[in-house]
Amino acid sequence: MSVIFSLLAWRLYRDWHRLPAGLLQTVDYPMLSMSLVCLMGALLLVSARWGLTLRVLGQPLPWRTSVRIWFLSQAGRYLPGGIWPYVSRFHLSQGKMSGSTAALSMVLETLLRVLSEFLVFLCSLPFWLNRSLVDSRILILSGGGVIVGLCLLHPRWVELSYRSTLLRRMGIRMDLEPPCLPHYGAMLGLLAYYMATVLGVGAAFSLLVRAIYPLPWRVYPILTGGLAVSVVVGFLVPLAPGGWGVREGLLTLSLGQIMPTPVAIIISVVCRLWLSLAEGLWILLALRPGEG
Repeated sequence: MSVIFSLLAWRLYRDWHRLPAGLLQTVDYPMLSMSLVCLMGALLLVSARWGLTLRVLGQPLPWRTSVRIWFLSQAGRYLPGGIWPYVSRFHLSQGKMSGSTAALSMVLETLLRVLSEFLVFLCSLPFWLNRSLVDSRILILSGGGVIVGLCLLHPRWVELSYRSTLLRRMGIRMDLEPPCLPHYGAMLGLLAYYMATVLGVGAAFSLLVRAIYPLPWRVYPILTGGLAVSVVVGFLVPLAPGGWGVREGLLTLSLGQIMPTPVAIIISVVCRLWLSLAEGLWILLALRPGEG
């Protein structure tokens, strides 16, 4: 994905003159710090998604333990392939739950994550100032994907997904039968919580953007939707560790609808550092000796 970064660097060099005068000198550092604090809180809510999913599956792992395991497993996101966070979490959870529960919880978490981020993106579309960014084909594909995702939340399809999980294909031994699946209403409740965490990260991101380039609060849905779609598409590209390049390119494209392109490039790169810093701090805290 170095090609995407090279293109962004070239575009930033070419359009450097379009940067607002004194942009880097007018950064609101108190708001920047507040955005990091808010992101730390939002990521804590994100980390609780796995623990909540386990509780719905009838495996009430202590919150501190589930959060610690989740953050430790996130270090694998920066390796190619996209499977390593799941493999590491599977091994970290051994002795605390059955292999079938661990695998099924991660299948559910992945499905809910992708679906919630696409739903937040679709909900943000009416607020976009420039509708030409999203044509009818993308709308149809996204809407169709959401419908398919909602159908896949049905317990029967979740069970089929479990049986074909990548963890099984990699040869990790698990129980033959999955645990009892929750009813569909519980799945929709989980989806609502996942969407709420996406909105929370979007609120922290809005503070980050406003600290660098002042914008009215009414663009919050645009910022949140743009971040959500860039994160989920980056996640779905397995050869881009942590979505490197893909996320920055899509985020620049979406932010470029409401600000000069060079500013959008700077913010997309800063966003990567901002997210990595907050996540790294939580991983360091999770490494401290304690429960789990």
